[in-house]
Amino acid sequence: PGTMSWLCWNVRGLGNLRTLRELEVVTRAQDPAAMFLAETWAEDARLRRLCVDLKFDHCWVGPSAGKTGCLVLLWKSSVSIDVIASSPNHIDAIVGVNSGEQWRFTGIYGFAESARKQETWSLLRGLHRRSSLPWMCAGDFNELLWSHEKLGLAPRQECKMKEFRDVLDECGLMDLGYV
Repeated sequence: PGTMSWLCWNVRGLGNLRTLRELEVVTRAQDPAAMFLAETWAEDARLRRLCVDLKFDHCWVGPSAGKTGCLVLLWKSSVSIDVIASSPNHIDAIVGVNSGEQWRFTGIYGFAESARKQETWSLLRGLHRRSSLPWMCAGDFNELLWSHEKLGLAPRQECKMKEFRDVLDECGLMDLGYV
């Protein structure tokens, strides 16, 4: 099988015309086969229109997370995606048709509130136990792995970052970096 381009982006709201234009420009330039968007600040109908506007063939809109809106997974017909579960914090899908070539994608939007981080880690642990397929998990975990990733404001507590690293380790996930 050939390579497949994916775009995962915390858009921090689609209400801003500049953000929408940038999303259109990047989508046109990168031509991803699939795209996961978090923190859309948008509801179902708007995200379904976005799917058509950006020339994707399919979309899955997760349940609303209130102010942060719905998560959305958009994809073209060139890729087979079967969404198996979703919540306001994740969309979990099987990618591919043939069992020997299938893999799993989970788009994540982690709880931002410190008191709720454990809920995100529990979600990841639960998702990990559901399948043995190769797994790519991407999105916004709302946590850092290392203090050097932080710009401005107060530094992150080492114990919070260690909890995140421990969960990734436990689930067999590794940081692929980002562009």
